[in-house]
Amino acid sequence: MAANTTLLTASRLWATAVDGSVGTTWREFQLSTFKHSSKVTIKADAAIYLASSEDGAADDGAVGATRSSWTAAQAGGGIEVSLYPDPNKRISSVFVAAQSGTAAVQVVQE
Repeated sequence: MAANTTLLTASRLWATAVDGSVGTTWREFQLSTFKHSSKVTIKADAAIYLASSEDGAADDGAVGATRSSWTAAQAGGGIEVSLYPDPNKRISSVFVAAQSGTAAVQVVQE
């Protein structure tokens, strides 16, 4: 089973980053509860799927129907995800999977 990756708040700029590689099953990136953080930017070198903790995704689980699809060009430019899609709920994790093969990813919490 893949290990969860927790984003740590160790930057004076209120942004943290984690680099990694993902396969075709979900990899969970647990988000810091740092109160000034409002978004996550995800970059990848290949086409990816994204889901949040609200979508029922599980670390190392199969990619289901509740996900968004991003081309390599879109992912290479960076995909911004709000941590507050609903004002009363905060996303606690994002899940990333490659559409095929593997993808090098960077997750930046800002």
